[in-house]
Amino acid sequence: QEKTAVVGFVRYEAGPLPDALTSFLRRGEPPIIFTLGTVATDIRSNAHLYDATISAARALGQRLVIIAKQDERRQHLSKAADGDVFVAEYVDYAALFPCARLVIHQGGIGTIGLALRAGLPMLIVPFVADQQSNALAARNLGVARTIAVEDYSPERLVAELETLMGDASYLSKAREVAIRMHQENGAVPACDLLERIETPRQSHPPEAQSSGRVTAGACA
Repeated sequence: QEKTAVVGFVRYEAGPLPDALTSFLRRGEPPIIFTLGTVATDIRSNAHLYDATISAARALGQRLVIIAKQDERRQHLSKAADGDVFVAEYVDYAALFPCARLVIHQGGIGTIGLALRAGLPMLIVPFVADQQSNALAARNLGVARTIAVEDYSPERLVAELETLMGDASYLSKAREVAIRMHQENGAVPACDLLERIETPRQSHPPEAQSSGRVTAGACA
């Protein structure tokens, strides 16, 4: 008997972007997005990743949006922000990613799913847990390159970004995968499977069985 089923990613309805970010996006070319998700919350140990990303983006003449949720990150990065670098505390990826050129991220499966849906090439810097295998899967799809945390320097980053932007196969494959992503909505087949699961017969006597209806009194 089948125990598991792959149903695909769930679709997310995009929420509004902050006005300041919308204005930034409209002022120029699609930017690079940099986010570490929730895995790198200590700016003191990961500041070099932000600094390297800003340096690399400027060396390549690329606009940059940095997602940094912690207040201390924002205080550190606000000094680096200028006309081509925007720092946001929280942004709806489903709304932001379609406005981007590519995304650099930690390899969380949700971030990968939304980047795939937006048709974005990716540079993945995995930290923990499933991120290594997620990064490998994305690389095998032909939509991503990977870089280890300890190798994350401005020079290496410039080389990786030049490859992602200069090799048209990454964008072509990303757009191909995006078409397939838009044809699926994992919530629908998941619900269909749940509805087909046979409800075990109850062993209680008839008088002890519920009618299946919930009344206001029962919820109080």
